[in-house]
Amino acid sequence: MKPQLLFIKTYFKILDRIDSKKAGDIAFDFMQKTQRLPFKKKEIAFYNTAHHFSAPSELGDIQCYEIGDPAGAPVILVHGWESNAGSMSGIGNVLAYQGYHVISFDLPAHGHSKHRKTNLKECTLALEAVIRRVNPAVPISIVTHSFGSAVATHTLSRNPIAIDRFIILTSPNDFSEFIEPFSRLVGFSKPALNQIISNAEYLFDEPFSSLQVNHKMKDVFPNRRGIIHDKFDRVIPFKNSEMLASNHPDTELVALEKTGHYRMLWNDVVHDQIKIWFSPTPDSSLNLHVHT
Repeated sequence: MKPQLLFIKTYFKILDRIDSKKAGDIAFDFMQKTQRLPFKKKEIAFYNTAHHFSAPSELGDIQCYEIGDPAGAPVILVHGWESNAGSMSGIGNVLAYQGYHVISFDLPAHGHSKHRKTNLKECTLALEAVIRRVNPAVPISIVTHSFGSAVATHTLSRNPIAIDRFIILTSPNDFSEFIEPFSRLVGFSKPALNQIISNAEYLFDEPFSSLQVNHKMKDVFPNRRGIIHDKFDRVIPFKNSEMLASNHPDTELVALEKTGHYRMLWNDVVHDQIKIWFSPTPDSSLNLHVHT
């Protein structure tokens, strides 16, 4: 085990024995801190060429970026946890080439954001601010990746926004997917784990069970919904997408292999599927490896 992880495990294990409630409170705060990973060359190229603007929000200005035809139909891209707007630029370029007005943004505590920590609620507020700033005159489309799928689903479930296409590239389902790995790492007691859950419920003013993406998805009504997921994804299990597709029959699930979790953002097969879904008259019979 790496020294840093060993220190974290030891610290929380001792704190849990002394005060489980405090251990849960500190852990909840700790899990909101993001690790700023170095920008990749493709991401830097995106930031250097895209048009920059900002969306005012109660969190401060949200940094936004646009490419494509400003008169085209709007598509908002939502990146994942510890990623950035540039990570979605491969998909953005595909859509811009098709004539869409593509808008990306850095979630709080990601990319060029000045925040140091964030959570699903803040990220939802950020996406709401971007949508207000774009102020679309026609239904918008949204393409998401990983944690960004939860952000978009929560946002759309509580806002009556006209949605054209809602395309999901993997998705977590509930908070337990974030909490349980950390809880197992440090060996948290049940009282400490319950305190983390209590904090999440207080933050959202909702029962923990209702925070599931599957639960929120029932209030999202796009004209077309698709999910792409690698069957052997090591970050988010493929069963999440199977469940979403099963519980929401209007969803087209495309099961792929050897695209990985992050690499899929730059994968030609993924890009081809997105082209199909965003073509003027999409033909589902052309879908690649559709899983039913």
